[in-house]
Amino acid sequence: MEVWEGQLNTLLAELRRVDGGIASERTKDATEEAFRAFMRRLRELGHPVQKLTNVGDRHIRLVVRNWYLERGLNPKTIQNYVSRLKVVFSQMGKPNLVHGWQEYLPDVSPDLLVVKTSAVKSKGFTANGVDVAKIIAEADRLNDRFGLMLRLELAFGLRREEVLHCRPWIADRGTDLRVYPGEGKSGRSRDIPIESDHQRQILKYVQTKIGKTKHLGWEYDGNGRPTNLEKNLKRYENLAHRLGLTKA
Repeated sequence: MEVWEGQLNTLLAELRRVDGGIASERTKDATEEAFRAFMRRLRELGHPVQKLTNVGDRHIRLVVRNWYLERGLNPKTIQNYVSRLKVVFSQMGKPNLVHGWQEYLPDVSPDLLVVKTSAVKSKGFTANGVDVAKIIAEADRLNDRFGLMLRLELAFGLRREEVLHCRPWIADRGTDLRVYPGEGKSGRSRDIPIESDHQRQILKYVQTKIGKTKHLGWEYDGNGRPTNLEKNLKRYENLAHRLGLTKA
């Protein structure tokens, strides 16, 4: 373990919310993930830092510019990462070290740095006149595993690959549903809050239908042969088309 990792672990153990209460495990995990991404990128750029006290403005500026200009991370992701960095350095007693992330990109048009918080047009079933109950019932008839996938997609907004990778028992973290690294878009993890009784009921129902270590994706194809993500994606698409579930 490097020196900075030990320092980070100590800070995270004592991490507090704005109101002074101890931060949740979810917040600690998200903060650790963001900070490790920062330190990893700093090392890859040829500027490894041994101690957190050695991190300066130039390091943060270098990484943020790399995230946006070279790696092409979207503004929302960068905003989240930088806010997590600010939490860590504020905990260290350096609240002014980290600035607003747009300040590190003065040469980029402000129009390109807008964080989009909602879709312009809803892609959801209900907003597009689809009878959800009817669709779920038909999905169950075609393939029971596919019906479970649609339930989680509707309840948690999971994407296609996320739901295929999802292990409902392991992803359930009590207050949120975790999409682990490598399971989601661009390989990034994310936490989806469980905010309603409906979400919890759906998750519990799905859990009763699948083993505690199993993925929702099919283990075998229609001929009983072991499958993979590519085959599962094709199978998912075929079933979706049979139900008329297209972008149109």
